Amino acid sequence: MNHRLVLKSAMFGAEACALLTLLWIAIHALIVRLLLAIAMCGALLSAEIYFVFLLARQLWRWSERITSLVMPAMARSIQPQRKGGPRE
Repeated sequence: MNHRLVLKSAMFGAEACALLTLLWIAIHALIVRLLLAIAMCGALLSAEIYFVFLLARQLWRWSERITSLVMPAMARSIQPQRKGGPRE
């Protein structure tokens, strides 16, 4: 078995346990809970903004495709204008 992989896994486990312990200690303080809630809201808001951006970009691409399909049909339905304009 690869010793480097075992050491890497052990370090990951130790770091995860240390971070969970620090989080457990920090949650008991009111100000830390408030800051964590604000940070979580900020992260979720940024994820929602990114999702809306992706959705808007996809809608823009779809509208471009629909427009490219509709415009030739519209161009054929409009008769060309006369150069002289309307006669009196």
